[in-house]
Amino acid sequence: MEYHAELDRPLVPIDSGSAMSGALELKQVRLYTNPDRPVTLALNDGKIERITTAESHQPESPGGLSLDMQGRLAVPGMIDLHIHGAGGADVFDGTPESLRTMSTTLGRLGTTAFLATTMINQARNNQHLAKT
Repeated sequence: MEYHAELDRPLVPIDSGSAMSGALELKQVRLYTNPDRPVTLALNDGKIERITTAESHQPESPGGLSLDMQGRLAVPGMIDLHIHGAGGADVFDGTPESLRTMSTTLGRLGTTAFLATTMINQARNNQHLAKT
């Protein structure tokens, strides 16, 4: 199976800080609502503009990226409402770098939003709760 670095990050609206911009066409992708019928997703600046079936699909204009998804499943981004850490970083670390590591790791795994959760740690004098 061929590796595409473009597939190793979530597709989110460009106004939420994504690096994904321009036209992108995802061919032979299955939607979670109807996984038995592959479609083509046409995206622009990270937002879905059009969903077409193989029978009605018109090729995109040149200049955009087109990827054969080989039947992969498209699902909405996940929202994690209680997480203490990811990617070797922990909210207890109390640093912006830890939150960036968590964000990058979770994004690669399909999480589009998360609530960094911590708890009181009197042994560390709750330094992880202080402003940095």
